[in-house]
Amino acid sequence: MLESDAYKDAVKADMAEAKKMNISSVPAFVFNNKYMISGAQSEEVFMNILNLIWNEEKELQKLELEGLSKNDDSCADGVCMV
Repeated sequence: MLESDAYKDAVKADMAEAKKMNISSVPAFVFNNKYMISGAQSEEVFMNILNLIWNEEKELQKLELEGLSKNDDSCADGVCMV
């Protein structure tokens, strides 16, 4: 694998994306293209960011469901398909 160019384009694309996000060291973890953890961090740091994202996503889903009309084809008997 290392002797071929099979993944050359994918690696270049990843490097360009990292450069756009000002990532200059590893490890760097990007969550939802919104949050970044840089360097070696504790389990607590990862849990905090994952819980933050979980709560944001739940709120977005709630808002989307509230926006659906009861007359909408995706809702029947008060149950909406997601």
